[in-house]
Amino acid sequence: TSDIINSLIQLAIPREKIQTTDYRIDIQYDYKDGKQIFMGYKVTHLLQILNDKIEQTGTIVDTAVANGANEVTSIRFTVMQPEPYELQALSLAIRNAQQKALTIAHSLGATLASTPHQIKELLQTSEPVPYMAAKFVANAVTPIQPGQIVSHAKVQVWFYFS
Repeated sequence: TSDIINSLIQLAIPREKIQTTDYRIDIQYDYKDGKQIFMGYKVTHLLQILNDKIEQTGTIVDTAVANGANEVTSIRFTVMQPEPYELQALSLAIRNAQQKALTIAHSLGATLASTPHQIKELLQTSEPVPYMAAKFVANAVTPIQPGQIVSHAKVQVWFYFS
């Protein structure tokens, strides 16, 4: 792990942008003929690297692997100030819910109350997508494509109809 950290510092990644997110030592056993045999220990040390230079991502991955990392997971791209985008997505979700409620009201021949009775924001979680180190080709910069960053908002809205 020290080799990995030092190699990342050589890439001009500040030490404060390299953080341990998990460290554990697990006992490993094998079982033969119904008997438990001590095999040793498995050490897991997960680092999180924060980097604001997207074009450096592949080089960071390759450098970490070349210096001992055997698993790379959860590469995520985010914006520095997500709040305005999250608020815009939330506003669009509310307008979408209101438009759907209006459609339902018109279909029923009912009148929709001017304001919702209740609004609940539904929090979303996403699973990390693993990027396995075994896929790397020696002497080539791993192409990491950030794609588009999309803000999502999901709401549950209750309206009164009359």
